[in-house]
Parts: sequence; C-alpha cells; structure tokens
Amino acid sequence: GLATPQGQRRKGFFYLAGLTEGAETILVLSAMLIWPISFVWLAVLFGLACWLTTGWRIYAGWQDFSASQTADHRAFSADRKAGDD
Repeated sequence: GLATPQGQRRKGFFYLAGLTEGAETILVLSAMLIWPISFVWLAVLFGLACWLTTGWRIYAGWQDFSASQTADHRAFSADRKAGDD
C-alpha cells in the first residue's frame, strides 16, 4: 500500500493542497455577485486556478504512486533474492 506521509497520522482520506478549495470558491462566487461586471475576468482567473490545482494534484498523485511502486518493487526483489538462497 501507500506509505503514510510524514507528519500525518494514518487515515483513509487526505486533503491535497491547492488553490481552489472551499473558502476560495465562496470568495470568488461572492465577488462575482458583488461585482457582476467583472464576472468574466473572475471566472477566467478562477478557471485557470482550478486547472493549476488539477495539475498539481495529478503530479502529487503521480509522485505518491510512483514512490509506492518503487518501494513495493524493491521489497519484492529483496524477497525474491532471499528465496533464491
């Protein structure tokens, strides 16, 4: 399985860091209601922030899974070598 990230206790669900979390979404939607003339620009900027967050999360997942697979591969190789003796 995946190793528990350092500084986090063992649990089944983790929030990933990103630019577009709950508070930011509410803030942008509120700004759109307060300044409707700026709706297009706020929507475009928030959309770009969402794509940045998506990219960061894909990268983080890629790193987590590739590190886990590397560790699993090393453990498998060590077990296999020990069995050859």
